[in-house]
Amino acid sequence: MAKKGKLVILFAGMLSLLFLTSSMEVWGEIKKISPVPAIKQQVSGMTPAAEVRRIDISLNDIHADQQDCQLWVGWKNAGNTKIDAHLVETVYVDGVFLATSTNHVVLDPGAYFNHEVGTGYKVQGTKSVTAKIDATDVLKESNETNNSMTKTVACEE
Repeated sequence: MAKKGKLVILFAGMLSLLFLTSSMEVWGEIKKISPVPAIKQQVSGMTPAAEVRRIDISLNDIHADQQDCQLWVGWKNAGNTKIDAHLVETVYVDGVFLATSTNHVVLDPGAYFNHEVGTGYKVQGTKSVTAKIDATDVLKESNETNNSMTKTVACEE
């Protein structure tokens, strides 16, 4: 019986050693193939803007050309998605309607577009000018509050 007991203990000890060795090897393999560094590398190469599509056109500027007093309005694609749409712009001077226009707007992210307003409207003296782009809400934007601007514009010819 003493021999049989020693063999059982020896066998149990070898089995335990085999189990521990196998567990360490498996753990080593898990550590070697861990996806964490690969995920970190993918995430560090991404920007939040690339993940979320943001459409946003903003009224960027209203001014009078100081050489001829022509009224100008500027827009900017403030989103991260190309804009390609027909948008309505309205312009008021001192609260009185001046012009409306429908424009085929094609702007890459970050791009600007400036244009003269109306058919040669010239600012005389100091005027309060309000302009709005996407006046009919064609675009579903991330920020609708930057589509209009009111600015005091002055020019003397």
